[in-house]
Amino acid sequence: MKKCRGTVGPYEVIGAIVRRFLFSSSVISAIFGGWSTLQTTRRGPRDWRLALLWLSWAISLAIAIGTVVDEARERDGRN
Repeated sequence: MKKCRGTVGPYEVIGAIVRRFLFSSSVISAIFGGWSTLQTTRRGPRDWRLALLWLSWAISLAIAIGTVVDEARERDGRN
């Protein structure tokens, strides 16, 4: 199969998307926050504060992913 000039393969598109998320400072921060939350879950007491900790981590991860998606849309010129 011949590749036309100027076209992008599916693996290149997926790679670009993954790089967008992996190299975003907000996503990296959320990943480290998740690691800290996991360590607290393993070592700390199990009470209502642990549930709030997981909830806050999930919210920060969602905000980080939303930020990356919004920046990509702005860069591509989509609203």
